Amino acid sequence: VVLDLEHLQTKIGILILHTNPKTSNVGILNELGWISIKGWADLLRLRLYYRLYRLNSDRLTKRIFLYSINHINFKTANHYLTWAEITFKLFQKYNILYLWNSDLIFIYDTTEAWKKFTHDLIHNYEASQNYILIQKNLKLENYYYWNVHFQLQKYLLYNGLNYKGIFELVKLRLSS
Repeated sequence: VVLDLEHLQTKIGILILHTNPKTSNVGILNELGWISIKGWADLLRLRLYYRLYRLNSDRLTKRIFLYSINHINFKTANHYLTWAEITFKLFQKYNILYLWNSDLIFIYDTTEAWKKFTHDLIHNYEASQNYILIQKNLKLENYYYWNVHFQLQKYLLYNGLNYKGIFELVKLRLSS
C-alpha cells in the first residue's frame, strides 16, 4: 500500500512540476519540499505517542500505553513488533531518545508545538537523506549542482503574467 501511495505522490508531483515522467522520485519530493508517505506515517505515529503520553494517568488507555512502553522486548525472536517497539525504533531513527518515556516531552506544551517539532524533524531528516542519495547517484549529479547554485529569481515568480519561468527552471534543475 505504501508503495502505491508513494507512486501516486510521485505522479502528482510530476503533474504539478510539469516534468518528464521519468524524473527521479527524490528530485520531485525535494523540489516540492514534500515528505514521503513513509515519513508521514512516522509523523502520525509520533503525534499519537505525544497524545497518549499527555493523557491523564487515570485513563485506561494511558495505563496500557505506559505498560507497553515500559515492557519493550527486542530479544524474543520471531515475534511481531508491538506498536511501542516500532515507535521506540522511530525515536532512535530520528535521534530523539531523550524524549522517550520522559517528562522532557512536556517542553512542547501544546499539541501544535509538538506537531511543528516533529514535522520539522522528519522534513530535515528526509532532506538530509535525499541529499545523500542525490550525491551518490550520477543521474542526480546535475540536479544537486543546479539546486545548490541556481535559485529561483524574482522575475520568475508568478505575477499573473509570467509563470512559465518557474516550470522551466524546475525542468532545468531536474534535468528533464
